[in-house]
This record gives sequence, C-alpha cells and structure tokens, in this order.
Amino acid sequence: MFATVTANAHEACRPALSDAVQVTVVAPVGNGVPVAGAHATVTGPVPPAVVAAPYVTATGTPPSDDVSTEAGHETVSCGGGGGGGATGDPPQLVEQTSTAAVHPRAQRRAQSDEIDQKTTGGICNYSRGSPCASTDPALIFQVPSPTIQGFPAGFDRSSPSARDNITVKILMIAPEPFFEPRGTPFSEYHRIRALGELGHTVDLVTYPFGRDVSLPGLRVFRCLRPPFIRDVRIGPSLAKVALDFTLALTAARRAMAERYDVVHSHEEGSLIGVVLAGLLGVPHLYDMHSSLPQQLSNFAFSRSRMLTRVFSAMERFVIRRSKVVIVICPHLEEVVRRIESRVPAVLIENAPGSGDTPVAGSGARVRRELSLAADTPVILYTGTFEHYQGLDLLFAAARDVIRACPDARVVLAGGRPDQIVEARGQAERAGVAGAVIFAGQRPAEDIPAFLDAADVLVSPRSTGTNTPLKIYQYLRSGRPIVATRLLTHTQVLNDSVAILTPPTEEGFAAGILAALQDPARARAIGDRARELAETKYSYEAYLSRTREACAHLTGSAAQVAGGVA
Repeated sequence: MFATVTANAHEACRPALSDAVQVTVVAPVGNGVPVAGAHATVTGPVPPAVVAAPYVTATGTPPSDDVSTEAGHETVSCGGGGGGGATGDPPQLVEQTSTAAVHPRAQRRAQSDEIDQKTTGGICNYSRGSPCASTDPALIFQVPSPTIQGFPAGFDRSSPSARDNITVKILMIAPEPFFEPRGTPFSEYHRIRALGELGHTVDLVTYPFGRDVSLPGLRVFRCLRPPFIRDVRIGPSLAKVALDFTLALTAARRAMAERYDVVHSHEEGSLIGVVLAGLLGVPHLYDMHSSLPQQLSNFAFSRSRMLTRVFSAMERFVIRRSKVVIVICPHLEEVVRRIESRVPAVLIENAPGSGDTPVAGSGARVRRELSLAADTPVILYTGTFEHYQGLDLLFAAARDVIRACPDARVVLAGGRPDQIVEARGQAERAGVAGAVIFAGQRPAEDIPAFLDAADVLVSPRSTGTNTPLKIYQYLRSGRPIVATRLLTHTQVLNDSVAILTPPTEEGFAAGILAALQDPARARAIGDRARELAETKYSYEAYLSRTREACAHLTGSAAQVAGGVA
C-alpha cells in the first residue's frame, strides 16, 4: 500500500521538523490476519523521528483498511474513537495499491525521546518537547481504533485496566519439530493460537523439522540442521544437544535483528530463553511441559545421578529467573512452588491441544477401513508408543478381555514404524496378536473419527506425572475412559468421569470389561466426561488462563510476584 498522508503542525514546531518522512503501513484485516504495506509518504512538516499513528484511517479509506505507520527509530501507538474534535487537517488518502502479507511490529517505544502522547475526542496529538507544547500538536491523525499502546482510550497507562490490554511482540523458543501431531508441538500450536487471539505477535524459533502452519501473527524461523541429523525423537537425545546449539544461534540472531518485549521458551529451550531475556532486559515466560530431571527417567535416557543433578540445577535456574511459569498439570505447579514460591505458576491444561471433538457417525468410515463390523467391540488407544505409555500392560490385560469377549478388538492409532514392529512383538508374546490392529500414525484430523468408532478408550500409562494429552480429547468424545489410578490420570480424572483401575493386568482388564458389559454405566460415565470437558476444559477457560499468564508479565495480575528476571 502506498499512501500520501497530509497533516499540519503547529507553527512553532516547524523549524525542528522535516518536510517528508517515509513510513511503513500495516493493515490488520478480517480476523486479525495482517496484510500490508510497503511504504507511505507523510508530507508536510512532521517530526523526522516521530511516527504516524498505528491504525490510522485516512479520509476515504473503509474501516477494514485501518493502517499502522512507523518511521525512523520510534514507533508510537495511538488511538481513540473516530470522530470530531480534530485540530488541523485530517490525513487524506491519495493513492492505494495492492498489498503483500507482513506482520505488525510490537507497539512499544513510545516513551523514548521525550515523546508526549495525548488523546482528545479520538484525535492523537504528538509533541516533542519545547517549544511544542502538548496542546500544540506536531502531528494529528484521526484514528478509529480505541487503543493507545494497547490501552483503551482515556485510560491511565499506570492502571491495571490499561496494562491488561498491552500487546507484545514475543520471541518464542521451541526445541521440538514444529509442527508434528504429538504432545508438546500440539501444546505450542494452541499456545500461539491463543496469544494471537489476545493480540500478541510471535516469532517462533524452532527445529528444522516439522510441517509449516499458518496462524495470525506467527512467523517461524527454523534453525540449521546439523550434519547427519534428519529427525529427532521424543525426549532427551544426543541429537537434541546438537540441534539445541543451532537453535540457540538462531534465537540469538533473532534477538539482535529485532526488538522483542518478551522471551517465551519451552522445555530445555528455557535455558536459552532466560539468558537472552537477561541480555535483552525483558521478562521471560517459561512454558513448563514437564520436569526436566524427570525426563531422564521417563525416556530411559540416563540413570546418571550427576546428569540428574545438572538437569535439576538447570530447572531451578530457569524457574527463579522467569517472570511467570506456565504449567500443564497440578504436579508441575507444585514443583514450581517448591523451587521458588515468589514466581507465579499459571496452570493451563492442554485441553485445546488434544484435538477436535468427534463428529457422530464419522467412525463408520474407520470401521470399514479396518474391516470391523458395526457391532464389533472396539477398545481404542491413541498416542505415542513410548515405554511409559504402558502398552505392555494393555496387551497383558487384553488376554483376559479377549477370553471373556472374543469378538473384541484392540485398535492402536499412533507409533513410529519401528515402534509398531516392537509393539507387534509384545502383542504376540502376550498371545493377543490376532485381536490387535495397528492403524499406524494418523494425522490429527483423523483421530476424532477413530474416537467415534470406539466403544472404550484406554490410557494404560504406568509411569510419569504429566497428564496425557489424549485424556482431554477422550473426555470430549463422550466415550467411557479406562485409565490407571495414578497421579498422571487422577489430576484430571475421577471415578465419576472414568473407570480408574490398579496398574495391574487383572485390574485393567476388569475395567475394560466393566465398560463393555455394562453399557448404561459406560454411557453415563461418558456423558459426565463430556460435560466436564465442556465446562472446566473449554477453550474459553484456556484463553482466560493464557490472558492471566500475560497479565503477570505486565504486572497487572491480581496476585503478582515477579521472578528475578
């Protein structure tokens, strides 16, 4: 978009002002997806380093073509209701051409260089020190958006209500392949989606693997791929050491290339994050998906006590130097409190990241694909095949289930090819290979149909404390859930919404049979599970908790206790 915007300045200011300034135009349209501008020219005497107002509407421009302008080294956000009260000439649109996609810059830095901002009747008045008094505007724009640096017009910027509306530019560090249909990348996807809906923009630095996705306000920067590394598995690995090194270099380059308001990091990327946040002098948000030292045992990476102590020290270092920590389950909330009670821990459970709700009747296609009759009892497991998921328990329990219900079939959707080979061997050793169907890894959008095809959903996880991501999608399905009575499940599930069993072959088999043989009980449990998902684990609740975490960054949360950062 090329536009010429004309504005008047107070006569006393003219000696200090230049005749023209190049500015960048950004137009947020539709549902917040920004399109726009290359350049615009502001003619007339305007401050050389003072900027035209974001979300300016020039005369004759439709409301959907709101524009944001920027020039020199300063970006000044401005706003108010469009309307009367103007002093001087409003900007006039002279020329407009087609636009290309860009992302809006964070609306900060308005305080620098003694720029004074005021709003009167929807008009932004800019002055730059004496002899330009604030009542004698150096530049006047008429604006439709009721925002001053993220604040509603007329708000005191020091008030909590104003701070709640701040929008920020985030440098996010994610040491995972983004995007892949598995736990942490799912969580990251929906975290970014929520941040975008709250008006923030995210520059994501991530691994060189994964599928490209499009979200409003998101830009993705992939680190270099180290030689001989073509993929990365879940959990700690030597490949991740090399990848995290190149990830750190890419994150550092981004930090030097642009100005960010917040550094937001996931998992072990938090160590990179707190260092960069400290160097930039901005707050750090730690997105804690698991306890770092616990990963060593969960993924059977190492039993070294020294390595465990190193990971524990890193976790303490990161938490104590974060402004706020997002945790995905109550157990991690307790971990944060034990390490540093002054750092706020905001519990945001991964309900949206678990996938879509099943559509009734969609399971018929899955049954046809798997050659299953409409009345065949289907016991479904979805997710990864890591050892802590307890598939050995599931196959052992299946012996008793098939003995009592010979037509039943166990369907597993997930697993890498090498893991499926290993799991087939486990099923054969358990004597149930003929009753087990491996559907392989499926796209996230296919899983709801699998859930609709199932009679019982199972989670036989045997170790760990994090709530499995699948549990939230299981709840929304309305199908009965059978899960082990361990902390990993009981943080979310109880006997009202699931059949909880001892983590034994006999106990788990009894739970599955109870769901198959008592349809009325199974239906009641499924209905209560769906009700829980629609209330406590709704997207509205997720968005509200994300807003709370952001409020801690800006100091506007009801209970704020800042970290060291």
